[in-house]
Amino acid sequence: MRLESHSGHGQSPISVASDELKFNVDQRVDEMTNESSIIFTCEDVPLPTSIEFKYHYIQIIQTTSTTNHVSSYNEYVELTTTDNNEIPCVNLPSREAVKYKIYRVSQSGNRYHVTKTSDESEFITHNTMVDVNNLHRLALLANEVTSMPVPYLFRNKPSTHPTIEEAKETGIMTKYIKDNNGDQASCINKKINGLFFSATVDRRIHEPPVRSPFGDYRILVPPQYLLKFNSIPANIYFADFYCKKQGGRHHITLVLTKPGSAEDVYCKPRLLKLDINNNKFLYYDRICDQYCTDSSPNVEVLYTENIDLNEMRSKLGFLEKTVKSTGQSKPEGIPKNTSCTICNLPKNPSRI
Repeated sequence: MRLESHSGHGQSPISVASDELKFNVDQRVDEMTNESSIIFTCEDVPLPTSIEFKYHYIQIIQTTSTTNHVSSYNEYVELTTTDNNEIPCVNLPSREAVKYKIYRVSQSGNRYHVTKTSDESEFITHNTMVDVNNLHRLALLANEVTSMPVPYLFRNKPSTHPTIEEAKETGIMTKYIKDNNGDQASCINKKINGLFFSATVDRRIHEPPVRSPFGDYRILVPPQYLLKFNSIPANIYFADFYCKKQGGRHHITLVLTKPGSAEDVYCKPRLLKLDINNNKFLYYDRICDQYCTDSSPNVEVLYTENIDLNEMRSKLGFLEKTVKSTGQSKPEGIPKNTSCTICNLPKNPSRI
């Protein structure tokens, strides 16, 4: 059913106006039940002055499967009544490409008059915790190497990048919103702030790679400086496993959060928390007294706090250097290669 399909076919039960509504999409997770829900939040709704007053909305939702194993299309039409600016979306599966349009309507008898409409917009439903666990299982299957010490977590950017120029002036490297790099259904895309570091080690020289695909300015931070906050261990979460092109190298995304921070609260019900002493991607080896990785895919670490460069410069082991650059990252990131059979989830998780 589409509203426009009623025109020209006799008297319509719905008449349409054109004033515009603006909505934000809030994908929530209940921390107690781990159940996901999607809420449309209207930006310009005055709260009702009477408890009897209700807003009526018609939402039209179209979904398409985002996986390459199953092609599916569905359309939903639902009348929603609410006394605030939040409109519950119809219950949707994870990892679906969604197009939606919402109409605010007033009712008179059995007829609806549309007073405002939204533009047609799009989003992708986030991975559930089950999806993240299954991505983690795929990432473990892709590991084929033995342990390697991680001497540094390092970050590359062009020396002319605005964040680097600001950091040189203020001494603070400020976190910013995570882009759309990686899995299109990742719950951290455009949702949390951070700074990306790499834990990748060149296994020939046991050091970070001498070249950078992301810019010529590099900071190298001993991992213990980022993995603890005043002797309190950071929380480490598994977030993503992906590749960018067929035959290209795979990547693991980890998130490091300060316990109790806004990013930590967001990640806790959505991502897989890892044991810093027992995981394959970035862990502390008590016997060797050093941080290590067992990962053959590149390990990326999204650190969700600002970096005080002046404080770091006072610490033993911190380095800043210029390296040979072979390119730079794209502002919006590079989406996951959906044709890869190694890092993509099937439509039915039981097939893993």
